[in-house]
Amino acid sequence: VASSSSSMIVTGTVVGSSGAYGGSGNTRDKVFDGNIGTFFDAVNPSGDWAGLDLGSSETITMVKYCPRAGWASRMVGGMFQGSNNASFSSGVVTLFTIGVSPAEGVLTQQVISNPGAYRYVRYIGPNGGYCNVAEVEFHTAAEADTTAPAVPTGLTATGGDAKVSLDWDDNGDPDLAGYIVYRSNTSGGGYAMIASGLVASAYTDNSAANGSTYYYRVSPKDYSSNESAAGVEVSATASDVTAPLAPTGLMAVFIDGTVSLNWDDNLEHDLAGYTVYRSTTSGGGYAAIASNLTTSAYVDDSTDSETTYFYVVTARDLENNESANSAQVSVTTPEVDGVVSFSTDVPAVGDGVQNLDTSTNDATNTQHQYVPSDYIGTEYRGDNLQMAQSFTTGSNAAAFALNAVSVRQVGWGPTDWDYDGGSITVRIFDLSAAGPGSVWYATEMASRTVFLHGTGTPVVNGTPSAPKWLTFTFSDPVLLAPDRMYAFAIGATGGVSNQEFFMNLDGTATDSYADGFSLSVPDDSAAMWDGGNGRPSDRTFVAAMTAVSYQVPLVNPGFEQPAAGKISNGFDGTTDVPGWSDYGAMTDSGIESPAFVAHSGDYAAYLKAGDGGAWQMTGYTIQEGDVITVGYWARIDWADSPCDATVVVFRDTPDSPEHVIGSSPAALTGTWTYFEYTVTATAASAGQELGIEFKNTQTDWAAIDDVTLTVDRVAAPPAAPTGLAATAGDGSVDLDWDDNSEPNFASYKVYRSSTSGSGYAEIATGLTASVYTDATAVSGTTYHYAVSAVDSAMNESPLSSEASATPMTPAQSWRMAHFETLDNTGDAADGADPEKDGISNLLERAFGGDPNEPDTQILPRVDPTMPALSMIYQFSLDATDLTIFVQENAVLQGAWSPAAGSSGIIGVSGGIRTMRFTRPMGDDTATFLRIGVESE
Repeated sequence: VASSSSSMIVTGTVVGSSGAYGGSGNTRDKVFDGNIGTFFDAVNPSGDWAGLDLGSSETITMVKYCPRAGWASRMVGGMFQGSNNASFSSGVVTLFTIGVSPAEGVLTQQVISNPGAYRYVRYIGPNGGYCNVAEVEFHTAAEADTTAPAVPTGLTATGGDAKVSLDWDDNGDPDLAGYIVYRSNTSGGGYAMIASGLVASAYTDNSAANGSTYYYRVSPKDYSSNESAAGVEVSATASDVTAPLAPTGLMAVFIDGTVSLNWDDNLEHDLAGYTVYRSTTSGGGYAAIASNLTTSAYVDDSTDSETTYFYVVTARDLENNESANSAQVSVTTPEVDGVVSFSTDVPAVGDGVQNLDTSTNDATNTQHQYVPSDYIGTEYRGDNLQMAQSFTTGSNAAAFALNAVSVRQVGWGPTDWDYDGGSITVRIFDLSAAGPGSVWYATEMASRTVFLHGTGTPVVNGTPSAPKWLTFTFSDPVLLAPDRMYAFAIGATGGVSNQEFFMNLDGTATDSYADGFSLSVPDDSAAMWDGGNGRPSDRTFVAAMTAVSYQVPLVNPGFEQPAAGKISNGFDGTTDVPGWSDYGAMTDSGIESPAFVAHSGDYAAYLKAGDGGAWQMTGYTIQEGDVITVGYWARIDWADSPCDATVVVFRDTPDSPEHVIGSSPAALTGTWTYFEYTVTATAASAGQELGIEFKNTQTDWAAIDDVTLTVDRVAAPPAAPTGLAATAGDGSVDLDWDDNSEPNFASYKVYRSSTSGSGYAEIATGLTASVYTDATAVSGTTYHYAVSAVDSAMNESPLSSEASATPMTPAQSWRMAHFETLDNTGDAADGADPEKDGISNLLERAFGGDPNEPDTQILPRVDPTMPALSMIYQFSLDATDLTIFVQENAVLQGAWSPAAGSSGIIGVSGGIRTMRFTRPMGDDTATFLRIGVESE
């Protein structure tokens, strides 16, 4: 097929065979109507034709033709002919014969190789082709075309990423051959052709460089190679506006006090870096915490404890295009063991503990004994402990809570103590078992670690100017007994690297213990206290403690106005204070108390002169040695001069005569004054319930408000919880136990072991309810559990009795094994399986199936929702001669035995009875079931 660059269609009068096949109207004129959707369908299968009388001879140089849709094959063998005889009876010349089926829906061009001049031209169909043709054009050579196409209009240029997109209006010239695009780096000249022969009025220059400006013009060209004049010039600058893809594979994990982020590398060639965003709100509120990262990883060391953080990452290219956010990930940071702080201020010591400045004491002082490494116990050697010191708790409190340990810097410099990450660990030891001697029998009580973040340059041999204290404050205090020796040791790891921050514990010679006895590390890059280099030491440290105490709850201790109504008369009035009982007769009934602003609220309680007073029992059982403190605010009411009034009495029974633990008179004035009275309970009061009483033995009214009652004691540990029961579930174990009733109860701990009676590990703490579900249990594994109770003084009870359970594996429906398939001796045979669904005829009949249709849905199935092993099956009501039996075998070996269970009907429908077989299962039971059918 060839094309012509310069031709024109010849026209004339339509001539040819008349009529149409079947009178359809598809006549010869349809061949020359310019519509390829119409067609000529001749009457006769052969010899019919359609042509033109041109009126005069024309030289035919090209023909175009299109077949009838669906009948292209009927044009194969058809011929285009010319003649100067109207009937084509003589002088007929065949111009072209069609050799292959032409394409449908388009005009196929054919240049005539033997052009000649003819008045009459025609297309004649092949034998048997019924002259099926949709359109024919006869072309003659056109006169020379010297007219150029019109100059294009509407040219625009748009810069993109390493490209410029051009667009312009379509040119309407009928002989348009295509468009030519020119480009220059300079406006107004220097153009070079970059594209030609374009048939569409748009072009994309993909050779543009980002950042460069280009100038363009476009001109059309016709088939006679006439090109238009230069069009309007347009320009554009290529620039990258395509953002990188959002990063993928983002992961986050909490490691050593930091959140470590990692994600997949982006592959863009122009990638500049990544930005990490963080929020404490899921799905929004992100703030950038790191930018221009060149690697696909980041460590966030600026997190707080017990906080959930949400992270996303974006990618940015060299043109500053930023991608969409990656998928969000989150991390919840755990509770930290404590806080490390630095200050030049001397730390506070706390209740009942001296500031242990040991610079003038030697290593034998029993109150703050130095503990060398060889004496603290071989089990702790090699633990990177860099300093240790002992101390003895005081005897002036019932118990102590160790809140913080502080040590003072010996060497320092202008940059204080620098570090580039790492951790500090404080470990607390109980040394009360034995010592000093060749070995101190130390029992580790607690180990607390804080991870440090930051950077800096270590200062070596810095000039001392002001010492700095390192204080490790515990999140949860360590409970210590009175008058007992303890030790603390401090270790540093990672980037804690300032060698000048050390603690030499000799007191006279700085290196006496440096290499054999102290827990210091010799002077190297990992040491925090190096104990060498001849520097002086004052061995100063502080073990900051507070006496352990807790408040005993009182009913309405502030005597303030309740939500409804008011306390108008106070004690011994017509309206009593809730929770308090009058002591003695009501001698002032009907007298209204004055309404005035009390110490911290609206109303106070009042004691009339000479009244027996009022009392409240607390529910607290006294122990010998309890340090009991009552505090209250009081003043004289309705009096202008001071007077004495006995206003507080401790008692342990409401019965008369009362057992008085102690009492304290107070001299009241007309001004609110705080009074406090402390008494230590003796053996005579042990086991009694603590009460508090107020009375007034003077002549004026006394007003009382804001009463507090605290008890300091080494509380006996709570009783071991009782009634622990463990119930196995699906991959879990549910625990339940009786509530502890101690008034100072705080929480429970749960322990688990895979060995009965030992090896317990804590799996839950801080529980306030007497239930717990172990969701980490593995089915099929037996676990042994125990529970302890903890009080508000952090005393822990002995472990409860042990309870054991084995999580159950859900029952599963195994493949139904059926009778061995027999040779098909007939479809009616019990063992036959004509439809080959794996279920024999006998089973089909028993379960209500169709022997001729596959129906595996009738097979028995296990119900995994039941706590026991439960199998559901169906049984046909018509199978009265059949019996179903269930057997079990725990190991799938040897003989099967009748299953230890029972069947029951759970439904009947359509001649089918649905049955459930239930096999009771223990926590550690596993077995297999099979179901069979036998004929009676």
